[in-house]
Order: sequence, then structure tokens, then C-alpha cells
Amino acid sequence: MTCCTRARLPQARTTARSASPQGAGEIMGTWDFKWPEGAELRVAFQRPPGVSTTEFTDAKTAIIALAQRWHQSRNPLRFSFDTPDFGPPEFKQQGKHPQNRTSTTSEAWREYDILISLEPIKGLTRTDTIGGKTEHIFMPQSEVGSYARRIDFGTPSMYLGPMSGYVGKLDAYYESGDAIMEMMVVHEFGHALGLGHEHQSPLARAALGLSKASYDFDKAREILINRFGVAPTDLPKSPETAEFLEAHLGLPWPGNPRFSDWRAYARGSNINSIMSVAYHDCALLTNPHHCTSTGCTVMQILTYPTTEDFDALRAMYS
Repeated sequence: MTCCTRARLPQARTTARSASPQGAGEIMGTWDFKWPEGAELRVAFQRPPGVSTTEFTDAKTAIIALAQRWHQSRNPLRFSFDTPDFGPPEFKQQGKHPQNRTSTTSEAWREYDILISLEPIKGLTRTDTIGGKTEHIFMPQSEVGSYARRIDFGTPSMYLGPMSGYVGKLDAYYESGDAIMEMMVVHEFGHALGLGHEHQSPLARAALGLSKASYDFDKAREILINRFGVAPTDLPKSPETAEFLEAHLGLPWPGNPRFSDWRAYARGSNINSIMSVAYHDCALLTNPHHCTSTGCTVMQILTYPTTEDFDALRAMYS
């Protein structure tokens, strides 16, 4: 999504370390989720239930065109879309949602790196196969980089389905040219490459003088509901919502410069990146703008990666 990843704090990755070679030390930095340099990332899609082959194919075509906005000479990685698709999820227990841990798949084994769900984002939950925590999905989101390879076979590592308020055909959603939709899709593919949120870069925050106290989290919640289509019931005024907004907006990601090869920032420079959430500036306490259903015009809606985004990729993979 514009703000969702599943970044792992190094000290919290106890389950994953059990598979490390005997005697291996604590893995720090982007080695933990960085793809091999020059990698071609194999992308597969999962067709939602009740969607025709034609509608699904057209939706895929539109998404692939958005993902290929990352295909520039300055990007050391590439996406490949030749992997056969998965059919609709099957489930073991009647009445259980396909994305719950009760889901199964009859698909033949095939190699892929990233599996994308296009199911509408409404009432989706999944069990984190790394940490075991049940997660509620209410906006597009993606695993960061090679964390996608830690997810159970047949379980999506990226969710790009239409938001809960959308009514219409699947292909029409991705063919609409809506700026927020395009930004979300391109943003999530940036996470799949291994990029974090630029506004949560410790280097950017130091240069811009930002802290958790710099944000109005109530305003951020309002923007997500009024402009991004998040259902108010998905972001109630609760400690859980406050924790989510602080983690995805107000805190450094994840607070250790060694965790990612962040690009350098000059003091006083601005964040110009599709990997920053669009409502970043609007949520700052220094910005008096009040978001309404027709407002938030001050938001920077980027639909293409910027020069700075490719600089960030080169910082990681050069």
C-alpha cells in the first residue's frame, strides 16, 4: 500500500533464525531481505474467485504495465511475468475466507518469487508465516524484498486488490487511470524490490528534523479514510490504530541506519519519492491543511518512480 510493509526488526526475527546455519551470527542490514544483484524476480498472480479469465487477464495486463515503470536502466533488478498463474484459492473449511490459514492449493509446484492477490481488500486476514501473528489487511501491501520467499507456497506476498469501497469489474479498476490506484500499485512493487519508506529513513529524518511528535496522527487517519477509501471500521480510534499510524508514519524504519542502505540526504532537502506515503506532508503538524472528502489537494500523488527512487535502488544494489 502507500504505507504497508512487513518489516522485521532484527531482534524480533527469532523464528527465521532457526533456519540459519549453525554458528551463523545475527544478520543485520539489507542482507536479510536484499535480492541477488541483477536478479530477475518471477511474479505470479492469483485469480480471485468469481472473476472470468478475460477480466483477470486484462487486470494483469494493466498491473504489469504499472510495474514496468520500474524497468529503467538505473534499476539493477527486473520483474518477469512468465510464471503460470494460480487459480482461485481453495479452502478446507466451509465459510472460512480463502486468505485465512485454512486455505490450501491444488496448484502444481512452480517456481516464483512474488505471488500477488487481486482479491478485493475487504475482510482479508492472513497468518504471518514468519512470526505467527494474524494480520488484518485493509490496504494494498507487500513483503519487503526477498521476505516474499519466506511465505508459505501458494500464500500471496503482495495484496493489490481493489479497496473495500470499489464496486465494478476487476479490470476496470486497474484500467481507470486513477492516480491513487496507480501510486499504490507502483509503490508496492517498490517494496517488492526491497525499498522501505523514504520518510522513515533515519538519514532523511535526521536531515529534515522529523520525529514522531512532528505528526498529527488523527489527521493521517482522516486522510486514509476520506481519500484512500479505508473503511472507518478498519481504522477505529483505538490504541491499535495509533500504533499502526506511528509505525508507518512517525517512526524511523526500523530505527537503525544499518538496517538498510539508505541514500544520503542533504540537510533541509525534501522527500521526492513514490516510496514515501502520499499523505506524509499533509500529516505534519506544521501543515494546517484539514482533510475532507474533497480536500487533501496538497498531497503529492506520484505515479512513477523518481530519480531519487532509482538512486535508492543503486544505493542498495551497487
